[in-house]
Amino acid sequence: MGISLRNGEKSNTSENLNQNSNNSVQYFENTKTRFDDLFALKTQYFFLGNFYSNLDLGFLTGYKEENRKFTIFLNNSEVVPYSKTTTSSDRYLFSLGLGYRKEFFDHILLGTEINYGILSASKINHHYTFIPQYYNGLPSDYIFDQIYTDKSDYGTRKYFYISLYAGIAI
Repeated sequence: MGISLRNGEKSNTSENLNQNSNNSVQYFENTKTRFDDLFALKTQYFFLGNFYSNLDLGFLTGYKEENRKFTIFLNNSEVVPYSKTTTSSDRYLFSLGLGYRKEFFDHILLGTEINYGILSASKINHHYTFIPQYYNGLPSDYIFDQIYTDKSDYGTRKYFYISLYAGIAI
């Protein structure tokens, strides 16, 4: 039995300030949390000499991304806020496999493994915050997102892989 840990993508933050016209400035702030960290429990069962089966159970972490925009009108000191928050749920994985491992010269290991697995779906949610009176209806950023943003969730995926490995036994 073993545990597998893998660091995913790091969190990041970016800020940007743009002058839109002579009387307005736009401030953008984008933040994204750490995501795709892997935690898995792995088991192996040797059943015929050097042949073994394995079972992996684990999950990949989701993320939260916040995009904030403030338009600041300099002539009347008015601030117009707009915010979009995107969240992705954690994804679970399960795989089964067969492998063969052989030891050479008492210390060198060579092996191969075939795995078939399933990675569960992840739900994507978008949440918008704005004041419609400031935009005389809907903000252009919101309309653009509704037309061009991919609305699909990360669907369930099946995967298959073959791995070759070598090592030194101590």
